[in-house]
Amino acid sequence: MSSAGLRYATLIMTLALCAPATAASDALRDQFRDPPAAARPRVWWHWLNGNVTREGIRRDLDWMKQVGIGAVGYTAELLAFRLDKY
Repeated sequence: MSSAGLRYATLIMTLALCAPATAASDALRDQFRDPPAAARPRVWWHWLNGNVTREGIRRDLDWMKQVGIGAVGYTAELLAFRLDKY
């Protein structure tokens, strides 16, 4: 086999071996950017002195869903609900 042929064969083998690793790292990156509901963070939500409105609740829930929070717990009534069902 010529020198150029050997280099070409080596290049093809290297690319073939690296392709699965790239696919696996892409899948891991995608799961990190958009984790499943079970892996999303959950938070406790506290209201101070009854200072709350329907519009404020709606905006808070929209913001929490937008930033990727998976569930919210409200301590006063011990309610917990998932934002993916919101």
